Amino acid sequence: MFANILINPLFSLLPYFVKHIHGGGAMDLALILGIFQMGSLIGAMFIMLKNFIPQFKNIVLAVFIAFIGLFILGLSSPRFFFTMGLGSLIIGLALGTIDIMIISFLQINIPSELQGRVFSILFMLVKSILPIAVFLTGSLGEVFGLSMIYIINPLLGFGLVIYLTIGSRIFEFDQNRVQRTKVTSISN
Repeated sequence: MFANILINPLFSLLPYFVKHIHGGGAMDLALILGIFQMGSLIGAMFIMLKNFIPQFKNIVLAVFIAFIGLFILGLSSPRFFFTMGLGSLIIGLALGTIDIMIISFLQINIPSELQGRVFSILFMLVKSILPIAVFLTGSLGEVFGLSMIYIINPLLGFGLVIYLTIGSRIFEFDQNRVQRTKVTSISN
């Protein structure tokens, strides 16, 4: 959800970013968005063909790759649309895999009688927070400059990836410790 908050508003502001910051036009924006969609399709096909087993670490890796693409997009020089297209392609590749892996991960790990509730709450939270995120991102873009927001959001995203990585390691450590404790108490 937090990664979505950091990425989606920037796509809502992309037309402004392309036109006013980079001096581009409708064709430049269409090219960047087309490359993004092509990356999403390639990412989804990769998951489909590889018969990928969704794991939390793979989801976090894909989120990290998406933020790398967003960082490249934000660092692109004015009127250098090749770099923006490259960043957009990387974001598309990652986002094309993230949604599939998250939904598959949840379907595997949540009992079927609870999936409807979990998915409805998850999608409600993700979709309801986006208008607020767009408003905040746009407002902060007015204060700090939109180019700076395209750099700050990926940096915040890298912090999120570090938090998720450390959190998952702690969770795995705790799970292993609980398993060892159960084995020790059973053998005693």
